[in-house]
Order: sequence, then C-alpha cells, then structure tokens
Amino acid sequence: MHPIHLNLGFTVIHFYEGFYFLVSILVASWLAARQLRKAGLDTGPFLNNLSWILVGAVLGARIAHYLF
Repeated sequence: MHPIHLNLGFTVIHFYEGFYFLVSILVASWLAARQLRKAGLDTGPFLNNLSWILVGAVLGARIAHYLF
C-alpha cells in the first residue's frame, strides 16, 4: 500500500512515515540550536550529543508505549 499525500494531476508524490520522522528531527534540531544561539549559549554540546538525545527519545517513547 502506497499512501498518496500529494496528487498534482500529472504526477503523484508518495511520502512515508520515515520521511516525516526525518523532517521533524531536522526542524526540531535547527529550532533548538537557534534558541540556544539566541540565548547566547554554545550550540556545540547540544550538537555533539544530538545522536544520544535521539536514542534516548526513541527508547523513552518505546518504553512509555509498552508501559501505558
């Protein structure tokens, strides 16, 4: 099954959940880094630990889904 999210008439564009997940991570990371810069803080530690933040978020969501 291919979900259709955008039908332009001459072409159909299919999007998948993974694409939305990637876009949300990129936008949230960019917004968080922008807020850190606006507050006058260094973005280095945030960007260096971003992969661990994402791992913790995914594991926490899975555990919460299992428990509740």
